[in-house]
Amino acid sequence: MAWAASLWPAAHNARGQMLFDRPRVAEAELRAQAGERLRLAGALGTFPHCRPRLGRVPRLILLNGPPGCGKSTIARMYVDEHPFALNLDVDRIRDLIGGWRADPSRGGPLARAVALAGAREHLAAGHEVVVPQFLGRLEFIEALDRLAAEVAVDFHEIVLLDSKERSLARFAARTRAARDPAHLTAQELLDESGGITELAAMYDRLLAVIEARPSTVVVRTAAGRPDQAYRDLLRALG
Repeated sequence: MAWAASLWPAAHNARGQMLFDRPRVAEAELRAQAGERLRLAGALGTFPHCRPRLGRVPRLILLNGPPGCGKSTIARMYVDEHPFALNLDVDRIRDLIGGWRADPSRGGPLARAVALAGAREHLAAGHEVVVPQFLGRLEFIEALDRLAAEVAVDFHEIVLLDSKERSLARFAARTRAARDPAHLTAQELLDESGGITELAAMYDRLLAVIEARPSTVVVRTAAGRPDQAYRDLLRALG
């Protein structure tokens, strides 16, 4: 390779004619150059699909927010406009686990573990991952943050937020519309855990998460205006 010429001050052909002449390079500089080449080679080996587009780092996007604020809708809009981006809905994964309703305390962690494994594979292939999920505790957020660091991608923490009063009203309206069986399941789970009182407490826990995670970006949403929320999301992502 051309860079190897820097290892020698000159090289000659079979007749003794000088082919090139380079100044001697300090040994420390050579070691630094070699280390940088190894680092780049390692990165390309880890992300083979990124080779054609070096400089464009995949994104891991967490769409947090109160139930009923439009997380699933915005996630679908995003992947529709970003080829091969993955809409990684943890609740959908949980629904695939047999008998989880009998023991949600086990079903939830299993679903999150599967989601993390899937996100790792998809990001390593050079594609983006969007996780639309209400998270009122820090553990899974921190796990996503660690994952992003391990696979060297950008992690964006977004919270879609409306006022507390409007958030409660939007959740109730979504249940009445019942366009998605998952929404009925969400209402049943809420009823089992305290109803409207628990929903209000979930909102408060979300505010505590925002306070604890300074990198969180809040995107304001309003009922019936998903297009505006999506545009605001894109601006927040940069």
